[in-house]
Amino acid sequence: MTREWQVAINDFAIAAYETFLSPGKLVLNHLPARAQALLQHAGASAQANPDLLSALVSLLFWLLLVWFLWKSFRLVAELAWYLRIAARIFAFRIARGFHNFFAAILRDFRRIMPRRRSIGGSQLGEVNFDNLDLTVLRTSARLGPGFATSAPDLAMELALRPAQVQQSLDKLRKYQMLDVVIGSSDGYDNYRVSPSGSAFLASWLRQERRA
Repeated sequence: MTREWQVAINDFAIAAYETFLSPGKLVLNHLPARAQALLQHAGASAQANPDLLSALVSLLFWLLLVWFLWKSFRLVAELAWYLRIAARIFAFRIARGFHNFFAAILRDFRRIMPRRRSIGGSQLGEVNFDNLDLTVLRTSARLGPGFATSAPDLAMELALRPAQVQQSLDKLRKYQMLDVVIGSSDGYDNYRVSPSGSAFLASWLRQERRA
């Protein structure tokens, strides 16, 4: 077994040596004149040391091959880097184009869809609250933050019928002056003043004081 390994290693070494020297032998066989001139320029003789010349030419060939492969690898890597950057830029532009396209569609969709009406500062003056509505709102606000009331409670305090008070409560709720809370009193919903209702009431009271 050891003998076989030695023979295999020896054959491999010979094959590697022959492969290494093959470029030099090829050059010396096909370009004898130029090889002889190169040898004379180096101060040697091809007949004196042909193996050394073959080894030098082979070494030069393999060094040039390694240099060429290294440069090729660098070129391919740089090209791949530029392609990757170009692909990212292309993908970014495509994504931005789709984003702008769908954003434009969404803006057009919102433009044609009816908007939900909200009670803002500019719209509060357009809402017509009568004296009963304002009285119900002020009375509900006297309870303080977080406290709820209902039509029967307010009707008892204002000496009115619950149905009359409920109409004002529904109107105030429609314009977001009141919020419905969980629970009921005698079959009537419970309400508390909303943040919009508090802001409107404060603004209305300031206008009353100025007047």
